[in-house]
Amino acid sequence: MKYRKNNKVSIQFSEIGFGAWGIGGVTRGPTSYGEVQYKTAIDALNSALNNGITYYDTSNVYGESETRIADAFSSIRDDVIIGTKAGLISYDSRPDYKVNSIQSSIHSSLKRLRTDYIDILYLHNVTIDELQEVSELLIFLDKLKLEGKIRSIGLSLPNLNSAKYLIKTFNPDFLQFNFNMMDWRVVDEGYLDYCDSKGCSIIARTPLAAGFLTGDITSKTTFSSSDHRSRYGKALIQKILEFRQELSYSLSINSSDLYEYAIRFCLSFDNIVTVIPG
Repeated sequence: MKYRKNNKVSIQFSEIGFGAWGIGGVTRGPTSYGEVQYKTAIDALNSALNNGITYYDTSNVYGESETRIADAFSSIRDDVIIGTKAGLISYDSRPDYKVNSIQSSIHSSLKRLRTDYIDILYLHNVTIDELQEVSELLIFLDKLKLEGKIRSIGLSLPNLNSAKYLIKTFNPDFLQFNFNMMDWRVVDEGYLDYCDSKGCSIIARTPLAAGFLTGDITSKTTFSSSDHRSRYGKALIQKILEFRQELSYSLSINSSDLYEYAIRFCLSFDNIVTVIPG
């Protein structure tokens, strides 16, 4: 495993991280990757650590994810980097970025993770339209840093519509966004260079495009009602699979080998410190 560092906050990442949404198991509605047994989750976490993966990305709304990370790593807490998120209360309610709500969320996450600090706290799916108490929130986040409860601040964005405003406002250490061979928005809209100029590193979310950049998903694949991909229409899935085939053809490889190229593609950009496949 190779490692990359964000010099602004001196956090070193394994180039491949662990997206821990999937290990949390089922949440209400099509909001997870389906059922994952406890032993499967723990085995996956331990296997990742044994292969040099040090970064684990989770959230307060990822089912049992935080608890399972604690079960695997609480005895070796300082050997791993944990990023978690706050702002979403649940998938079927409006987000809440007010100070009291963020404070409550962090307290609950620390308890579930059985730790006294979080390496990266992200504002989860934050947009300019949902923000309230901005100045109070900035003061509160700085206070958390001074108290040692968080080491750094990140933004996990659903889109780039207000990204420059959010980056200027929060001066984050990390920006988390979808980036893969099918989704180049952070490059097309100049955010890799912009973030680099601000000392903000990119954490590439969905480097395997929710599994579609592997050979595991075909036109015959069905997703459980709890899997968020069950919301994809047949036309969209067919379009994605056709694009995957075009990628495989242009690279002269089998689609089953595309995942390695997908990871390498993301890591070919210097300001990406890690990718987080599930």
